[in-house]
Amino acid sequence: MLWSCPRCGEKFESRITTCSRCGSHRGESPTAPAIEASPPKTCPACGSHVVEPTAEGQLHCGACGRDFPDYEDWVRQCRLAAYAGPRPIAAAPTGEPATRPRHLKTMAIGLIVLAPIFAGLAAFEHPLIFWPCTALALLQAVSGVLLLRERRIAGRFVRLAAGLSVLAPLPLSAPYVLFFEVFSRPNFTRYFGDRPDPASPRIKHLVMGWLAALSALLLYVLIFVIPGALETARRWNEPLSSVLGATAEVSGYVSAHAVQRCGEILMILVVLAFWARINRIGFLAVSSIALAALLLVGGPAIVAPLHLEYSAQKAADLEDVRHPATLLRALSDPDPKLRVAAARGLGTLGRGVAANAPALVHALEDPDRRVRLNAAVALSRIDPRTVEAIPVLKEEAARPEERTAATRALANFGPASRPALWILLENLAVDDESSLALAEIGLPVVPHVCEALGDRDAAVRRRAATTLRRLGGSARSCAPVLVDALKDPDPKVRAEVVAALAEIQGPKALPQLLPLLEDPGVCEAAGAALCSLGEREGLPPLKEGGAFLNALRRPALWDHLRKTLVDGEVEGTGRDILKQLATKAAMKLDLQAPGGVELSAFRRFHARGEKRSIIEILNALGVEFILESDQIRVLPTLEARQFWATWLSNERGG
Repeated sequence: MLWSCPRCGEKFESRITTCSRCGSHRGESPTAPAIEASPPKTCPACGSHVVEPTAEGQLHCGACGRDFPDYEDWVRQCRLAAYAGPRPIAAAPTGEPATRPRHLKTMAIGLIVLAPIFAGLAAFEHPLIFWPCTALALLQAVSGVLLLRERRIAGRFVRLAAGLSVLAPLPLSAPYVLFFEVFSRPNFTRYFGDRPDPASPRIKHLVMGWLAALSALLLYVLIFVIPGALETARRWNEPLSSVLGATAEVSGYVSAHAVQRCGEILMILVVLAFWARINRIGFLAVSSIALAALLLVGGPAIVAPLHLEYSAQKAADLEDVRHPATLLRALSDPDPKLRVAAARGLGTLGRGVAANAPALVHALEDPDRRVRLNAAVALSRIDPRTVEAIPVLKEEAARPEERTAATRALANFGPASRPALWILLENLAVDDESSLALAEIGLPVVPHVCEALGDRDAAVRRRAATTLRRLGGSARSCAPVLVDALKDPDPKVRAEVVAALAEIQGPKALPQLLPLLEDPGVCEAAGAALCSLGEREGLPPLKEGGAFLNALRRPALWDHLRKTLVDGEVEGTGRDILKQLATKAAMKLDLQAPGGVELSAFRRFHARGEKRSIIEILNALGVEFILESDQIRVLPTLEARQFWATWLSNERGG
């Protein structure tokens, strides 16, 4: 009994259940091929049954002696040919089989040893990367163990561990680039059963070029653009957005080790180049993730500082605008920097825009602290009667430069800023401008400043003496305390006390000043004070001259300016005040000094109980001036020093 294979037509005995040619099973299901008896072979010529087996596809009839083809065998061969036709021909093996790479055990032990070293060194690099590096160290140890046992997946694990390790800082990740390169060689990939599928050079070079260009752009932004934006934000006291704040932290980390960061990016590109010759899909996937990460980090890192710089530039341009209507419109702009710039711009216009003071008074209630502070500073220049600004100046100044601006504004308010007296006294420890503001308040500050001469801080004592010098004759009651302060252990304090005594007592201070010419700590200050009083005894200890030598060089003009009193308020920029003083003294003004901060800044000097002389205001302005027969020459500091050095040399030589 035989059964016929339905796939290839081969016949088998009933005891055989699987086709030996095609592997089909006869099965036991109802649809399985039925077992049938082999039909007898019949000669087509005589009709005799042939029992002899088939020989080369032919049957031989024993009755008539004729040969005829075996039809059933022909059908079977046709079925077999139809089955074998569509099957692919197996390729013959090419090349030699992969041999075991050398030093596998050494490399495995190296990975296991490097793992704890990697984790340990990561702890000293930066706290942000400690845990990621620890996870990488664990992956390195696992890959080392798999490699030591020569598992088939060991090659993939080693490349994974080495590829991720190059994301760590440069000193930690350098050895793993070598591991990745070694395990990317053909012999290693064949030995561990990997099938290399390299990327085409065109795609590889295109992707690597984009990665290199975007990495260079991001490094440039983090190292150069972000610090500039942070400086702009600091200059405008702008609170950092969440995006810019996070980018600033990354920028600081990158800028601290810029060379290492460049090396790390180069190593990442090298590893991706190795990856491209192993696995095309993996290379494209990782490169796409890297491109997306660069765009995700670089996009906000570029947009945020550019937006900040753009708005800051608009605000800076607005400060130079001299059109009040434009500034008033900007005072209600949504951007607080523009409102700050508008307030500053209105302040530079001074009394000329006093009609717009109500808009600045309204700005005192602005939700942004910077706007409130700058509006108060502007009001001190536009309308010193607006006392609503004084509480803002007392409370809103937080940073050192803001405290300085607030103190100058309080000085512009003059006696009206008396409610801020205690804040100004506290600022004597940190700010020289507080001395000027206290002097502008006038007589009420005298007892408090006199008490500050006994402070433990030498800077406070020095600034207190400066305040008394600026108060002039109003501080006569402090003369005994100043005489006691001549024994101060700090020479800078004693020098200011000497100048204050000369300004307050005038010629009456000669008995206290003359003995100080023998004191090495204050001899030069005593000499300057004596020269300002017209005493030539002060010349010998002088090392360099100053405007006080006009009292010896032009005594008549010096006395004229000392006796010419200013009984009203003097305000404006330094240039404006100098022109007013020259007009008051009936003299010409030769202004040769460059327009620095001293001459371009707004100043106001209030009328006190005692009228001020032109000499006092010139000294308060801090300019270097030389008196000529009919003019006041204001020179740059360097030229003035050269002039007085020559004059002193001639005087001593004569």
